[in-house]
Amino acid sequence: MQRIEARCVLDSCSKKVAKKHPKMLLISRHDSLSTTEKDFELLKDELQKLLNMYFDTEVELDNENW
Repeated sequence: MQRIEARCVLDSCSKKVAKKHPKMLLISRHDSLSTTEKDFELLKDELQKLLNMYFDTEVELDNENW
């Protein structure tokens, strides 16, 4: 399950977000993506759409401030 999640987030979604928003700071951490506070909502919205399409179901995202 972790491999599927990592493949989705790191290999598929992160590449699409980076291509669409080349100036956004994207940091991969295990099987998640991080960005600056100012870009958080944009990343969350983009990632939500991409994950829902990838898994063909509603995916719930969580955030962690650090």
